[in-house]
Amino acid sequence: MGWDKWTKITVFGAFIEIWIFIIGMTVVVAAAKAGNSCSDSDGGNAITVFGTVSGYYKGQPYSYSDSCVNSQTIKEYYCSGKYQTSSQQSCGTDAYVGSNYCLNGDVYRDYIDYYCTGGACSSNTTPILQQDCQYGCTNGVCNQYNDSCSDTDSGYDEFLVQGTVSGYLSGSPYSYTDACVDNVTLSEWTCYGTQAYNIPNYPCAANYTTMCLNGACA
Repeated sequence: MGWDKWTKITVFGAFIEIWIFIIGMTVVVAAAKAGNSCSDSDGGNAITVFGTVSGYYKGQPYSYSDSCVNSQTIKEYYCSGKYQTSSQQSCGTDAYVGSNYCLNGDVYRDYIDYYCTGGACSSNTTPILQQDCQYGCTNGVCNQYNDSCSDTDSGYDEFLVQGTVSGYLSGSPYSYTDACVDNVTLSEWTCYGTQAYNIPNYPCAANYTTMCLNGACA
C-alpha cells in the first residue's frame, strides 16, 4: 500500500525533529565537556580522609587522588568552585596534650603522634610516664609524705627497752632500731620532733646497769 503525499511529509517531518533533537543533545553534552567542573569524594579540604577530585578542565577529563609527600605531610586535592586545586599540608605537630593524670599510681601525660599513611593523615595518642610516684598519685600529682617520727620505746629515756624509730624524711621512709655497740655500750634511737635522732655511744653504766644486751641496757 503506498503512502499519500501528506503521510510522507508527516513521516519525514518526524525524522527531521528526531535528528534535530539528537544534534541538540550532542551539542549540550559537548558544551558540558568543554566547560570546567570539579567534584571531591571526601567533600573538600579534609586531610584525615582519603579522597579523589575529578571533573573536566577545558573539555579534558582529570582525576587526582590525595597522597602522602612524606611521613608527616600530605598533598591534599580539593575543589575551588569548578576548578581543582591542591596544597601540601602538615598532618600536625607531635606534642604533649592535656594535663597530667594518674595511671597505675604514677603520673602520666598523653603524647600525640601525627603521621600520613595511605593518602590520609592520622594520629596515635600514647600515655607517657612523667613521674614515678613512690606513694601513689592523686589528681595528677605524686603523693607526698611530711617528715615524721615515732618511737616504740617512747624516747631516749627508755634505755632499758629496745625500740625502733620510723617515719618519713623528705618523702622517703626510714626505720632504725636500737642496737648494742658492744657489751656495755648502746646505740639508742629516739625522736626529736619530726626527726630521728641517734645517741651513738650511750654507756649502760650511766643507767646503773652493767651490760648491753639485745639492743637495751640490762
